[in-house]
Amino acid sequence: MAKKLSIEWNNQGFRDILTSEGAYAVCMKAAEEIASKAGDGFTASRGWKSKVRAHAFVNADTYEAKLEQAENDTLSKAVG
Repeated sequence: MAKKLSIEWNNQGFRDILTSEGAYAVCMKAAEEIASKAGDGFTASRGWKSKVRAHAFVNADTYEAKLEQAENDTLSKAVG
């Protein structure tokens, strides 16, 4: 009979990876791609420094972009 496999997670190691500058770079790259697909008036911004993981956001900054988002759900379509 096979032995039971025991895995001990390194939670601090996971946190270090998920909050690293590399993780923020990946998030920002994805947010910038979404903002460019969405069109003029949409911008990407880096999220706050979290203890758990990296964040990035795409915002509608202009009135026209906000209207476009409200009427056509542009950001969801830009995500794919």
